[in-house]
Amino acid sequence: MIRLKHTVWLMMVFSIITSTAQENEAWTLERCVEHAMTHNLDLKIRQNVEQKAVLDHRQSRWSMAPSVNGWSNSNMNFQRATNQYNQIESGTTHSTTYGISSSLDLFAGFTKQNTMAAKRFYRLATHESTRLEAINLELEVTETYIQLLYQKDLVTIAEEQMQIIDLEVQRIEALIASGRLEAVAQAEINALHSSAKLELNRAQNSYRLLQLKLSQLIELPSGTRIEPVDAILQWGEPHLSNLTVDKAFSLTTNYYPSLLQKEHELEFYRRQLMVARGQMSPSLTLNGSYTSGFFSTDTLPDGKQTPFKTQFDNYRNPAVGLTINIPIFNGKRNNYQIKMSHIDVKTAVYSLESMQKMVRRELEESLLMLESRYLEFENASNNLKFATQSFNSYQERFRLGMINTTEFMNAQNLLMQAKASQLMAKYSWTLQKRIVQLYTGNPKMIEEVTPDV
Repeated sequence: MIRLKHTVWLMMVFSIITSTAQENEAWTLERCVEHAMTHNLDLKIRQNVEQKAVLDHRQSRWSMAPSVNGWSNSNMNFQRATNQYNQIESGTTHSTTYGISSSLDLFAGFTKQNTMAAKRFYRLATHESTRLEAINLELEVTETYIQLLYQKDLVTIAEEQMQIIDLEVQRIEALIASGRLEAVAQAEINALHSSAKLELNRAQNSYRLLQLKLSQLIELPSGTRIEPVDAILQWGEPHLSNLTVDKAFSLTTNYYPSLLQKEHELEFYRRQLMVARGQMSPSLTLNGSYTSGFFSTDTLPDGKQTPFKTQFDNYRNPAVGLTINIPIFNGKRNNYQIKMSHIDVKTAVYSLESMQKMVRRELEESLLMLESRYLEFENASNNLKFATQSFNSYQERFRLGMINTTEFMNAQNLLMQAKASQLMAKYSWTLQKRIVQLYTGNPKMIEEVTPDV
């Protein structure tokens, strides 16, 4: 019993250590994206739809092959039957006919070829739809991850400011104890301390909430907490880029899934139109069969049953034939199908043009935002430099008793805002950079077009 309790205690300790290690485990952005791609249910659904399209396209290839079918038909008569001499016999008899039949479409207005091509473009369209779902998922994970990094830095800023306030609290307490300051100064510094503590708690709460949001987004088990790795320096500092909209759009047209999907859909409807037109043309089919039978009424002159092999040879019937089908009137079904297919093609053309305009607008906005975020970063960096100098001056004056607590608190808040503004501009530029890269499909596009300094 003692050994069992000891084992259970060790297992509990090991479980606690393991869970703690999982909670504190560092996650890179690449790892988060990879985990989301593997476990996201919406992406799995898209992949299943694509797999069905792949199988449907493969199946359409076999429609070009001839069809071969074996068949058999058995009958039993309980009263009368006719033998091989066309004589009527009474009693129970049975007969079986069997054979193999085959057919091959020699010409059908190229409907099968165009159907196969249409299914190929449908497969390509579903593939691009799956890629678009993956890109959107990666962008959502990246945006949430960057927000988490930003909030983590805000927590660090709040902790640094809290440390400064703690030192000031200790200094004020020492001055009051020595009689150099009145007791009212204690209330003022306590108010400043509680305000900084409140800001720290808010930052920590927002950070934990974003951790939960990211864990849910990438489908992590409940209770798992992500600790992001600060890899912002690996993504590069904000800088100007001479990437033009025309150059970015030319890359996007050959890569971005939504555009390629619309192009494949247009080709799909064009092939469907060809299929509808092909149904108006005559069709020619080659048919072949090889049949035989067995009859219980087939007997030899001595009255015995004719052997199976003999009946097979006697009744076998190889045949070949050609069937031509000429559409004359079918209620104008083909005519209306052609008209509807024309409308589908026009709609697909408009849809492609609309998507091209939308993507170009989004690229223009993204490149403009990329430049704007860089300018904001430059201004925020200058503001941070001056805010730091101003805070150092206010801090020294506060220690000398030249300003009150309210003025010192305002200087501290301005410094925190300056740090947060610089971080916001920096992380926003990084996100916009990643958006442009996902549009163009080139992870080094921004770096490659950056002018030399």
